[in-house]
Amino acid sequence: MTLCLSRTRTCDTNTLERSCSSLESDAALQKEKQWKDQVATLHAKLTQAGNHLKTLAQENARLNQQIAQHNSERETHDNTVNDLLKTIGSLSLDDDTPQSLSAPEATKLVESVKARMKEKEEKATTKIESLENQVKTLSDQLEDAKKEAAAAAAVAATNQSTQSSKEPSKDKDQCDVDLITKSLTSLLEEDDDSVFPNELPLQVRSAFENVRQKWSDKLDSIKEDKKRMEQAHNDLQRQLTKSQLGASQDKDQWMNEKQELEAKLQHVEKQHRESEERVTQLQQEHQSLLGKLAHIKETLAPRLEADKQLRQQVSDLTARLETAERELTQTRADRVRHEEEMGRDLAAKERMVAELQAHMEQVQQEREEWEAHAMQTDAQRNQLETRCQQLTESFEELQHQQQKEKQEHELERASLANLQTVLEEFQTTKDAEVRAAVEHIERQLEVAKKSLTEYQERARVAESALDQYQQDVAKTQQYEQEIKEKNLLIGKLRHEAIILNEHLIEAMRRLKEETSDSNVDRQLISNLIIGFLMAPRGDRKRFEILTIIASVLQMSEEQKEQVGLLRPKNLRSSPSSNSSSTPGWASPQQQQQQSQATGESFTDAWISFLLKESSAYGRAASTTQSTPASPKEKSTTDI
Repeated sequence: MTLCLSRTRTCDTNTLERSCSSLESDAALQKEKQWKDQVATLHAKLTQAGNHLKTLAQENARLNQQIAQHNSERETHDNTVNDLLKTIGSLSLDDDTPQSLSAPEATKLVESVKARMKEKEEKATTKIESLENQVKTLSDQLEDAKKEAAAAAAVAATNQSTQSSKEPSKDKDQCDVDLITKSLTSLLEEDDDSVFPNELPLQVRSAFENVRQKWSDKLDSIKEDKKRMEQAHNDLQRQLTKSQLGASQDKDQWMNEKQELEAKLQHVEKQHRESEERVTQLQQEHQSLLGKLAHIKETLAPRLEADKQLRQQVSDLTARLETAERELTQTRADRVRHEEEMGRDLAAKERMVAELQAHMEQVQQEREEWEAHAMQTDAQRNQLETRCQQLTESFEELQHQQQKEKQEHELERASLANLQTVLEEFQTTKDAEVRAAVEHIERQLEVAKKSLTEYQERARVAESALDQYQQDVAKTQQYEQEIKEKNLLIGKLRHEAIILNEHLIEAMRRLKEETSDSNVDRQLISNLIIGFLMAPRGDRKRFEILTIIASVLQMSEEQKEQVGLLRPKNLRSSPSSNSSSTPGWASPQQQQQQSQATGESFTDAWISFLLKESSAYGRAASTTQSTPASPKEKSTTDI
């Protein structure tokens, strides 16, 4: 009964374990399929994100190009503004013009320069008017001086007349009115050499002399003043003409510069408007890119949520694995307990076997004691023998069953270990895949960031390469000419190879027709010896030429050993001599060729040698034919 119960228990445990293993394998397969589907979706999402990143990188590169172009335009605009500021600073009187200004400040500065130019023009006009007024005052002063001189002459005449009217009362006899009038007229005529008549009295003459002296002094001073006034008038006229000419030139120059500045200002304002429009356009594109980035972030948000869900699923699966491991530990404990019970059952059975053995010994003793009673105990003995046989058979069956149970136990233990390793590998692979996916996404982001800088550097390198390519384009014609010459040379070499091949075939045909084994050509032997001596020391041709010479001259084996075509007989027997230092023609393949060469005729060896040489020449020609490239490829490789 115990044996039947133990067998049923073992069968139940086996079926339970098999069902558990099948269920666990099915669950593992389903989980693996789910993981594969999730990994495929993650790969698709990653590829889509990579495409988005590539498009973003391209748009970023395009924006960088536009920004660089805008910066170059801005630099040109700033240079023109600086030139205008320099010209304005050269025109303006003060040195307070800044080096860089904005458009409104530049317009203000131009307006201030215009105001200064107007002030200069007004100052010049006021100066010219003041000079004209000075000239007028000087001319008025000249006229006043002339009037004063005439008045002084009239006063002197009246004084003389009064004096002459008073003196006749004293000396009426001595003076004459005519003489006085003559002397006055001579004085009025400004005649310096005039002499007063002696008939006049001394007082009158002295008075006339004094008057004439004063009058001459006054006239000299008036003349000097007149000369000075005329000189000043001439100087003022010259200054006036110079100032008028300078003012007109300055006015024309200022007008021209004003027109140029207005034109430059209009051009600068136009460029400024265009740059502002460009900036607005770039800002709009920047806003659109920001919108695209926001859209990409919005699209990546559900992906991140999906990743979170996947991580949560991973945590759930790990929890399930932990529960499965706990169940496995519990089943292992049950199995240990079952093994202990089986051990106890086996101990009981062993005790029963021991008791049976003791009982058998008792029976044997009783049989020995009751041999005398053989007739009576034969039946009992037969029964006991049959019982003993049954017990031994049951014991053997128990041992066989025990061995089977041990084997099944070992198989179950191996299956459990395999299942544990499979579960651990599954867990590690899934963790590694999730980790690799996250690291792959991070690497792609880093690569995208690096690719931006690389694209910028590539753009600069491409610009430099384009300049170099433009410089090297002029060399393509020379390369094409060289390639044409090489192609012509290759064609000539091909033609020569064909002709040589035809000559070779003809020579082979003649050799087959005319030569025999006994005839030897001196020229042939001399050519072979020259070729043998000209070939390098380790070249295979030396061995081939030497074999042909040996076959032509029909050398014996001893002669071939002396030459080096065959090894000595004492060296052939030793196996270690294969790797010894022999002449450079004693490889196994070469020995086979030697054995073949000994059986060949001279014509066959010579034909094979010529065929090898012609095939080598054809291969060299084909390699030279395949090496030249097209002109475009040549130019690209040179570049």
